Amino acid sequence: MYTVNEAAKKLNLDPSQIRRLLRSGELDGRKWGRDWTVFRLNYRRKRRLKGGTVK
Repeated sequence: MYTVNEAAKKLNLDPSQIRRLLRSGELDGRKWGRDWTVFRLNYRRKRRLKGGTVK
């Protein structure tokens, strides 16, 4: 289990992006009061290529 800040460092993302991914369900976690706990770091970043396609 990871905090939002720990997950952000491991995934090389901003903590606000981690919270957005948690809210959308793209990252596995749970909110306890006002804090999130990340259960697994199973997120793969989607990159946009030229022309608007997603890789």
